Amino acid sequence: LQTGEGSPPRPPPYYENHGYQPESFYLPRQPVDGNIYAQYPAPYYPPSVPHYVPTMPPHPTSTVVQQEPPSGKSCTPKLKQAACIILSILILLLGAAIAAFLIWYFGRNVFYIGRNCNFCLKCLHCGQSTKRENPRNRIVGGRRASKGEWPWQVSLHIQRTHVCGGTIITPEWIVTAAHCVEGKHSDPFYWRVYAGILTWSEIGFQAGYAVHKIISHPNYDTESKNNDVALMKLQRPLSHDVGPVCFSNPGMMYQPDQQCWISGWGASRQGGETSKELNAAMVPLIEPAKCNSRVVYNGLVSPNMICAGYLEGRVDSCQGDSGGPLVTAKNSVWWLVGDTSWGTGCASRNRPGVYGNMTRFTDWIYRNMQVGNSYYGMYQILCS
Repeated sequence: LQTGEGSPPRPPPYYENHGYQPESFYLPRQPVDGNIYAQYPAPYYPPSVPHYVPTMPPHPTSTVVQQEPPSGKSCTPKLKQAACIILSILILLLGAAIAAFLIWYFGRNVFYIGRNCNFCLKCLHCGQSTKRENPRNRIVGGRRASKGEWPWQVSLHIQRTHVCGGTIITPEWIVTAAHCVEGKHSDPFYWRVYAGILTWSEIGFQAGYAVHKIISHPNYDTESKNNDVALMKLQRPLSHDVGPVCFSNPGMMYQPDQQCWISGWGASRQGGETSKELNAAMVPLIEPAKCNSRVVYNGLVSPNMICAGYLEGRVDSCQGDSGGPLVTAKNSVWWLVGDTSWGTGCASRNRPGVYGNMTRFTDWIYRNMQVGNSYYGMYQILCS
C-alpha cells in the first residue's frame, strides 16, 4: 500500500458488518479542536453467548402454581373413604344376590350332602304336601287320596298293569321293594312309571316314564325279605308336577308310636283286586321288641325292617301296595320311613305290616345313585 508524500494520512478503512450488528451503548465523542482525526468508539466484541439466547438461572427453580381455595365439591379423603365403603357394600350385596339366585335355580328338587357325617342328606324342596300333619285332622283308616297329598307316590306298571308302588326321591330316581323287581322283572325294558295320578283313568294314552336301570340291594334275601329295597333310574327326569319325599338320615330316630301314613293302589281286602283309586291310611310305628314278640312275628323282623299298623288288625297295606311309601311328617316336612315289604295276610290280628327300614339303606342308596356325579349334584351342609 503506498501513500502520497505531503498528503495527510487517511483514516483507517471501515468495514461494514452486514451480519450481527450490536447496538452500541456508548455515544460517539465529538472531535476535539485541533485534532483532525475523528474519535470513533472502540470496536465492540460480542460476548460468547448472544444476548438473544435465553440465560439459565444458576439455581433450579420450580413453577409456583396458585392453588384455589377448596370448595364444597372437592373430593376430600373422608368423602373418598365413604364412597369406597358404600361401593364395597353394594358389591357384596350384588354378589350375595347372585349366589342366592344360583342356589335357588340349580338347587330345585335336589338333595344336599354334609361333610360332618357320611350321608347326612336332606332335600331343600322335598317332602312338601297339601296334607296337614296334625293327626287330629286325619281319618284313621283307608280313604281316597286327594290331589297333591302324596306327590311322591308312583305306580309301577308292566304291560299297562299295576304291579307295585314306588317313591320319588329325586326327579330321576325311584325307591321300591326288591321283591317287586326280582327274577324276570329285573329287566328295566318291561317297566313304565306313572307319576302324579290318582286314578287309572288319568293314565289314558300316556306312555309313562321308561326305566333306564334297576339296582336291587345285593344282600336281598328272597325268603326272609331282608334288605328288601331297590332303585329305579328313569331315562328322563320327572316333570315338576310331582315332588320328591325327604329321605331319612342314617340313624334318624322316631317315636315308638310315631304316626305314619301308607298309600297305594293295593287291594282293599285279602285276595281282592287292586284299587282303581289311590288310597291312604294312617298307621303308627310298632316297637321292634313288640313286633318280634312270640305272639306277633317271633323274631322274624330284622334291624333292616320296621313294623307299622295295629295289632288288632284295623288298617294295613295289602297286595299291590308293595314298594310304596311309609312316610311321616316332622315340622311340616314329610320323610320316607320305609317301603312296603311284607306281612301275613292283610289287616290280620297280630300281623302288622312290615317295611324296609330306610335309615339302614341311606348309604347304599346314595352310593348307587352316585350323588356327586348325578345331574342334580348341588349340595349344602345341613348336618346339625
